[in-house]
Amino acid sequence: MASILALIMVLLGGCDLSGQALDPEKIQQQIAVYREQEQATVRTTIADPVRAEQFLVLIGERDELIVRSTESINTYRDRMAALNANFHAERDDFETLVASFIDQREETQRRFVEIAARMKAATTADEWKEISKFQLKRLDTRQLVYAPVGTGD
Repeated sequence: MASILALIMVLLGGCDLSGQALDPEKIQQQIAVYREQEQATVRTTIADPVRAEQFLVLIGERDELIVRSTESINTYRDRMAALNANFHAERDDFETLVASFIDQREETQRRFVEIAARMKAATTADEWKEISKFQLKRLDTRQLVYAPVGTGD
């Protein structure tokens, strides 16, 4: 949960929030509520308890990938800042860093797609429709950040 919050904060680093201060604790609390609701949705949507638990394992893999992705973004940002601060840094240094990050990002995206495919394979079309509807509505990064916390429509 903290990793999702960290990812949100990293992604918002360059965004203008029009003077609205984020309360990270409230966002983290809301994410925790939504994660519990996501798990409950999976358990009520997938009737077979074995398949439901397998799906929850996939959610754990997704969340772990989010943690690693967040760490990778933070590392890239720190290395880019260090290069930028180094008067003697060469263009090749920047290009190498960017190329490495692009490779890592592509691998992470490939893994996210693979996890989503495994999630779909573990469910029926109707189960997937219900679970993904919840995920899109409640776990959308932009909604978590820009929607008023605690509003459950």
